[in-house]
Amino acid sequence: MEDLSVVIMEKDSETGFLSKELGSYNVVWDINMIDRIFVISENDKKAVNLFITIPGDFEDWEFNAILDNYNIEQYSEKVLTMEEDEDSYNPTWIIKFDFIEDGSRMEEKLNELLEMHDTEVKRVLNDIKSMEEDYKN
Repeated sequence: MEDLSVVIMEKDSETGFLSKELGSYNVVWDINMIDRIFVISENDKKAVNLFITIPGDFEDWEFNAILDNYNIEQYSEKVLTMEEDEDSYNPTWIIKFDFIEDGSRMEEKLNELLEMHDTEVKRVLNDIKSMEEDYKN
């Protein structure tokens, strides 16, 4: 897989418009796992809002099984918050963490979170293979 870049923009919390580019970062994981990403400034702090997803088509039972079995607790020491995004078509989670001004450290943080997500997605997709009957009943 070739490396791609993701651009992080600051989003105005009042208007919802993207206002300025904060940086461009090399991503070594599947960029399709990023649904969207932006920064919102609140109280002189910048928080990254990273929406990570699982690309593909899923039956209703798979969608529910993925959300039920995905371990968001593993992120607790790495991020400010993590929660399910109930408005997305595919299983998606919103990760919030402090924006890091140092470009290389920010890039490392993004790739660390994407690696964790990739590993967890593979585990969950494997684990739910045997759960179809449980979720369809």
